[in-house]
Amino acid sequence: MNCINWDELEWDDVMPGMKRKVVHAESFTMVLVDLAPNLDLSFHNHIHEQAILLMEGGLEFTLENETQTIGPGDVVRIPPGAEHGGKVRDKHTQLIDLFTPQRDEFPASLKKGA
Repeated sequence: MNCINWDELEWDDVMPGMKRKVVHAESFTMVLVDLAPNLDLSFHNHIHEQAILLMEGGLEFTLENETQTIGPGDVVRIPPGAEHGGKVRDKHTQLIDLFTPQRDEFPASLKKGA
């Protein structure tokens, strides 16, 4: 069995207020993302299909000019090429991103102490 525990992986600082842990599989990439309150998430697009599972906190999230407040338990599906971005609400926020195909440009997280 190939089992990885998030708690055993190091955080990667992406930018001030954003850090992540990255795990790759054969056909997808899974990312645990930690966001500071009130962080702006720049609008962008990519070739990957993406799903976001919000675990805690909240986002004002815009997908293709439609803005919605999302909270714990919400799942957002993002088609390839769709413009998206937003702003973290006033609480610490964690989410899980799933991308397919793999995000090869994201380095896999190292195990703590490695």
